[in-house]
Amino acid sequence: MAVRFLTVRSKGQVVIPAALRRELGITAGTRIAMQRQGGHIILQPVTDGFIRSLRGYFRRGPALTAIREREHKKENPK
Repeated sequence: MAVRFLTVRSKGQVVIPAALRRELGITAGTRIAMQRQGGHIILQPVTDGFIRSLRGYFRRGPALTAIREREHKKENPK
């Protein structure tokens, strides 16, 4: 894994390098899951594969795919 250095802007924003975005299939509007593991921040694109990997993780409540669809409708009203 190559180390990439980023600078955090005044509003907490970072830019993901174009090559890495291409490798991971991140395009404008891609949702990113963020979690903290100890002293590390983990960023992961929310893809169908990512959602499938969470199957069984949430025992109660609406399905994660239903939540994703609802969020998508909020962000992209017709």
